[in-house]
Order: sequence, then structure tokens, then C-alpha cells
Amino acid sequence: DLSLNYMYDKAIKLKIGIKPTTYSSYLQSYNNYVREDFGKKPVKNILYSDILAFYSYLVKTKGLSVKTVQHVHLQISFALKLALRDGIIYKNPADGAYGALKLAIGDEERKMRALTIDEQKAFLEFIDGHPSWGRYHSIFQFMLGTGLRVGELCGLRWQDIDLERRYVDVNHGIVLVKGVEGESKEHLEVSLPKTKAGVRQVPLMMPVIEALMDEYKWAQSKHFVSETIDGYTDFIFTKQNGNVYTSNRLDTALKNIVRAYNKQEEVIAKSE
Repeated sequence: DLSLNYMYDKAIKLKIGIKPTTYSSYLQSYNNYVREDFGKKPVKNILYSDILAFYSYLVKTKGLSVKTVQHVHLQISFALKLALRDGIIYKNPADGAYGALKLAIGDEERKMRALTIDEQKAFLEFIDGHPSWGRYHSIFQFMLGTGLRVGELCGLRWQDIDLERRYVDVNHGIVLVKGVEGESKEHLEVSLPKTKAGVRQVPLMMPVIEALMDEYKWAQSKHFVSETIDGYTDFIFTKQNGNVYTSNRLDTALKNIVRAYNKQEEVIAKSE
């Protein structure tokens, strides 16, 4: 009567060659959505229909995105593969379950949409000089003008910028590693690209260069103070105390900015 939790814990410990950030991400996904409920089921009693029903529950009741369910599916399938190879089950009931869910949801899956040029301008104009959100103007201007991932932006250092040839050298990022109970505490780490394509040079357009100049003045006013992470320092986008921004911090700021902008638009609409 070995449970899915037992097989997962055994499987994750046997996983060799994964980064601490990936290990933490795997474990967090499983603990958040599987361990306290579905994970207690004996693996020999789990059916394909049970897994499909569980994924449907995560989407319809818990409100998870299909992409998040895919991450959960990888963890469940990972544990059941070990059970299969150990001879505890004769077939992996997770096979095809995620594909069936995605096919069933079809057009209901939310699709990502890029901001239009007008939307980008409205966004940047709203935060430019804003008493609460003005600090984020150069950060989001840089993101919009380069397309860098948030972790890559957070990890940028001044030596990664070549103003003479107008490009930024992208070769690492900053990630927040969640603490694993009994093993580690939450902390920041430098993460290197998983593939060669992740190492690249991105051209800098004039609005981005202007954003860098604004950031340089900000850094100069606080004497270029910067924390050190895994031997990396001189980070560009830092808070007042020199600590780098994280994806969580920027996500929260973005949501608050959108909320404030929409509230302002509602007021204008009523007056009109």
C-alpha cells in the first residue's frame, strides 16, 4: 500500500544532476497541489480516470492554469514511472492524462496576448514620475525594450552593458529558491541558462539606453551599493538598500500598477 507521496519522495531523492532551483520548484509544485490530498492514495489503486478527474478539479475548482497543471502532471508521472520500474504497478496511469485535459479544455485555455504599442505607451506614461510607481519606469521600459525574462533583468550587472556597441550581454539570471523543509532556507541564487540559446546579446534601442541612464543616476545617488549573490555584484536594478529586485516583487508591483491605472480610468470614464 505504498502511497504516491512515498514514491515521489523516493523518486526525487534519486534524481541526479538537477539544479537546486529546479529541485525546489519540483518539490514546491508537488507539496502545494498533490501531497495533502491526492498524494495519499496508494499507487496500485490510482486509475487513469482518477488522475484526469484530479487535473479537472485543479483547473475548475482550484483555478490553476493549464500550464501549472502540466507542471503537476510531470511530478505525478515522475513518481509513477518509478513505481512502474520497481514492479509495483504494471502500467503508468498518468500516461495521456494531461493531453486529454488539454484537448478537453480547448479554447477555454487562456491565451497570452502581447501589449499593443498604444498600451505600452499608456502604461509607461502612467508610471513615469508617479509618486508611488515612478521607481519602476526604467525597469519596465528596459523589459519592454529588450524582451528579457524577469530573472535575467534582475540579474543584470553594469559590466553586462556595452553602450558603445549598444547591446546587453545576457548570460545569467537571479532566481528565488524556496526553502525545502529541514534542508534549506529561502534564498537568492545566480542561475545560468539551461541551453546555449539562453546566452545571447540583445540590442539596445534609444529608449532603453535612456532608461539605463536614469538607472545610473539612481545608482550614483546611493553610491552604487549592491548586494553580492554567488560572487556576482554591481547589479543594475536594485532597491534603496542595494538588494536586487525579484520576480515576485516586480509581479506584485505590476499588478498594483494595473489596478491603479484601471481605477483611474474608471474615474475618468464616469466624469465623461
